[in-house]
Amino acid sequence: MARWLLAHKANADAILAEEGFMVALRYDIQVRTSAFAHRVTLSSGCKSLVDISVLRPKITQSCYTTARKFNKLEFLDNPYTKGGARATWEAGTRSPAPQELEKEPNELQHQELRSARDHPSKVNQNLHESPHLTEQEITILSLPAEDVNQTEPIESPVKTQGWPSEIRCEMNIDEWSAALHKANLIPEFSDVLDGFNQGIPPNHNLGPQRPFFTPNNHTSAWEVKGKIEEKLAKEVLEGQMFGPFTHEQVKKKFKFFRSNPLGAVTNGDGSLRPTNDLLYPVARKETPSVHYFLRAREGPVLLAIFDWEKAYRQIPTAMDQWPFLMIKNFKGNLLLDTRITFGGVAGCGSFGRPADAWKRIMLHEFDLIQIFRWVDDNLFIKDPNSTTRMETIVDRSNTLGVKTNSEKFSPFAFEQKYIGFLWNGKKKTVRLPDGKLFDRLAQLKQFANQPVFLYKEVEVMVGRLNHVSYLLPQLRTYLCSFYRWLKSWIVPRAPRELPLDVKADLERWTHTLLRFKETRLIPNPEPTEIGWVGDASTGFGMGILIGHRWAQFQLVQGWNRQADQDGGIAWLETVAIRLGLLMLEELGIKQGKTFIVWTDNTTTEGAIRKRKSKDKWVNEEWKLIQDNLVRLQTDIEGRRVTSNKNRADALSRGITEGHQWRHLVTISLPQDLERHMFQVYL
Repeated sequence: MARWLLAHKANADAILAEEGFMVALRYDIQVRTSAFAHRVTLSSGCKSLVDISVLRPKITQSCYTTARKFNKLEFLDNPYTKGGARATWEAGTRSPAPQELEKEPNELQHQELRSARDHPSKVNQNLHESPHLTEQEITILSLPAEDVNQTEPIESPVKTQGWPSEIRCEMNIDEWSAALHKANLIPEFSDVLDGFNQGIPPNHNLGPQRPFFTPNNHTSAWEVKGKIEEKLAKEVLEGQMFGPFTHEQVKKKFKFFRSNPLGAVTNGDGSLRPTNDLLYPVARKETPSVHYFLRAREGPVLLAIFDWEKAYRQIPTAMDQWPFLMIKNFKGNLLLDTRITFGGVAGCGSFGRPADAWKRIMLHEFDLIQIFRWVDDNLFIKDPNSTTRMETIVDRSNTLGVKTNSEKFSPFAFEQKYIGFLWNGKKKTVRLPDGKLFDRLAQLKQFANQPVFLYKEVEVMVGRLNHVSYLLPQLRTYLCSFYRWLKSWIVPRAPRELPLDVKADLERWTHTLLRFKETRLIPNPEPTEIGWVGDASTGFGMGILIGHRWAQFQLVQGWNRQADQDGGIAWLETVAIRLGLLMLEELGIKQGKTFIVWTDNTTTEGAIRKRKSKDKWVNEEWKLIQDNLVRLQTDIEGRRVTSNKNRADALSRGITEGHQWRHLVTISLPQDLERHMFQVYL
């Protein structure tokens, strides 16, 4: 029975994380009520409870529908408790309670208060059973007798820090000022110095009936409670947080205050990163989130990695922001956070500005080609002959007060891992790490063989493939079916089968990644004009021109009556694109470039632009073109030319006049095309 209860609790916790508190509460009540009210008879004739450890999808869906009807989705805690979104509402009527004047405690309440102070050990036993005590008095009575009138914070896992009276910044502001002036970055980055001194600056409240809003932490935070408490204790010891304080103590400082739920996510290296959810609650007009109020402001090279240690925690916030950036610990008390929140959900540029200034200082003071910054991760690039060393850069950063993550710091080398990719400064390529590529292929295989899916499972896969598409932009078109599928989902917890178009796109992803090795870095994203134009006619065949180099292909008799080919002129025009790529390869294509190709066929032009076509045969041909683009590490961009100006028109009709045979480019015709055409030679 105990195992059943634990499994049932795990089911309820999963529902809480997915659909919110009210759905989980209704599910818990219905399952337990049914289990005790309707017992089952075993084969032996004995009566038994229903196995409550089994998740009941129908009950879950029923609870979800009811919660949605009464607009109770998205609650991750009880909204009717003190500090909740509906603390002033009546749970029975689901509407705000009529305002009542505060009443003086009657004699019975005074007696209970005096008795509690005299006999504290008896308080907790029947505390919540008393109908006479107010919620505020229950809070006071819950404290040990010696703490009732104290002004210092109550239970604390660490030594309490007093209330801060000024903004403290770990940066060496004098060094920053000197470096910015020396690099001629003043007044462009004057706001950075102001921010270090005064905080990087929302003043709001939720009405007179709600002096504070302190929801409970997310389930993910409770699952790693011990580790988060250690991090909070460290923050307090370092003077970045203060407290913990009781609600009453904070009310003496702020007219209104709120905390944001703690959560936890796992980094790619397996380490834990607490998050502070400034987006909570979502889509609740009566309780807008903090985020709602905030407003954001050609040779080989060597590469190196520099990572700011807990970047956001080095940047102070303005004192007038403190009431809205508090943290509720696991004992119900509050911590005052004076730095940008965990996770940087709503940093509003407060880290970006100092980081940009630091980057410009480094570029001014050291012999570097460039620095690429992704939040707090930095990729340094220098010439192999440069004498700059990362150790010197780290020392200089430490002088400025910028902490360095020693685990992510790496010296200059030709290959570095950055934002999940391996960048090679010698070969000028970028690729997925071998382990990551293997993982993606395994995940695609598992996904394709899965019978049904939940919304979040599809969302996770789309995120993974999106990351890969930065390396393979040619595959972005094969994400569209995933987004159509996600958009059509009404109930996130409702399982759905794999659509046929998604299955087909999964096969393309798997097919490409099995053959993918690396991508050439593109030095210039602008397309290159090389005079590439193609044309086709059903009467003769195809002609292709690249500058003054040319090729001509003649169709065999009955080419369109092949058992596996019903394609028409649009298919032929698209085949001309593939043959043009093979000509480029023969001529010695330069990897990492985008080439312009001219066509007079609307379907082919659309296929180049969309990377797909509604024409079955054009679409199949385009898949082969995609394979060649990935293999050749290049890309193409389509342009439209009118038929009367198409220089390849004569070649497509069998005319070679005006073209010199010494400029003919011979290629090895793909095996799948040999039954349909042949190349014309002298």
